[in-house]
Amino acid sequence: MTKCYLSGELITPENSSSEHIIPDFLGGRITSKRLMTKKWNEKLGYTIDAELSRQIKLMNFVPLRTRGKKKIILMYGDDGQKYLYDSEKKTAEIHSPKPEFVQDESGRNMIKIKGEKPFRDYFKGLRRKHPDLPESEIYKMFTISPPSEENRTIYTDVFHHIRGANCYRAIAKIAANFYVYSTQDIIEVQPIAEFIKIGKGNNYFVYP
Repeated sequence: MTKCYLSGELITPENSSSEHIIPDFLGGRITSKRLMTKKWNEKLGYTIDAELSRQIKLMNFVPLRTRGKKKIILMYGDDGQKYLYDSEKKTAEIHSPKPEFVQDESGRNMIKIKGEKPFRDYFKGLRRKHPDLPESEIYKMFTISPPSEENRTIYTDVFHHIRGANCYRAIAKIAANFYVYSTQDIIEVQPIAEFIKIGKGNNYFVYP
């Protein structure tokens, strides 16, 4: 006889549901129908698991190159933009941002772009496209602005991005799933059951 460790309800063929021990978005493959009812599986899957998945995906990063201790990392931010993170300078710069076409005070058409690297890349592209145009004239076509301080602040802390009670509830559920799956003991996980369900419970755990 198996009970749902969240509700205490008896799990039957009618109300059972396959729960990933470790979420599939984290590469989990093992599932069990002996952990929780379909009601709780679906409710938590659409809420706390979905939020953890969203934040994990936003943290997706790919190392581009390493020179000594310096790493240049391509990653995604809260706004869905790609950023280049410099681990040595602790700054992030938009990766291949789209330039804006503006006019200066005299009415001359200008190319407005953020960041030195995007400027260099776009500059090289214009040189290839217009080989007969002097570099000095191409340079006059640009107005360069630094990446915003807001982006620098947010993305310097990218590896500590996961936050919020829903994410901590989802992480607590992973731990409870693993314990119950391994031991079939639902008594020991009761102290965190209320936290997993509604974000409140006894003080057996701490989260930021």
